[in-house]
Amino acid sequence: MPAPPWRSRIIGHARVRAGDLVPHPLNPRTHPDFQASALRAVLDRLGFARSLLAYKLPDGRLQLIDGHLRQSLDPDALLDVEIVDLSEAEARELLLCLDPLARLALTDADRAETLRRLCPPQSPLLDDLFQTVGKAEDDLRSLLNTLNPQDSDTHENPLRPKSPFPQNFLVLAACPSEHDQKLLLADLRDRGLKCRPLAGWEAP
Repeated sequence: MPAPPWRSRIIGHARVRAGDLVPHPLNPRTHPDFQASALRAVLDRLGFARSLLAYKLPDGRLQLIDGHLRQSLDPDALLDVEIVDLSEAEARELLLCLDPLARLALTDADRAETLRRLCPPQSPLLDDLFQTVGKAEDDLRSLLNTLNPQDSDTHENPLRPKSPFPQNFLVLAACPSEHDQKLLLADLRDRGLKCRPLAGWEAP
């Protein structure tokens, strides 16, 4: 028996003043200044090219599920919003799904490099942003190969090993400063653990 078709929860689109949208009080994403600056650079170059996502509250207002940073930039901006008919409980679930699902995607390094060649940056901020494509994966591959050199295989994706690393359990820790990073590395090495710093890695 075939599986039932997936439901479409999209019920409409609207152009809404940013200040009239309601940020979700449980939105787990934080938006540091460097991300806001990078987004402004993209908007200056390309403009808005993606809708925000929201659902209706009982009083008729729209509460955001995705797009909080875009909403926060200018309260008078008119933003295109995709509206879904989710309940509050379902909206909370989707809040937990969006970023993790995006982070599960892997990057084809050759295609990313081709894109960078075809898109010469128009500003240092955009150049820095373009260079981050696939960087976290590269850092993780490098770390895995350092800790498990016998498992390195240029023909295999280290993020998808043939077996689930029975001998190693990895931790990625975000430190507030380089000094704290050095202290943590020293402490871990004193305990006999293999570790190395990841420069420029941003915590998800």
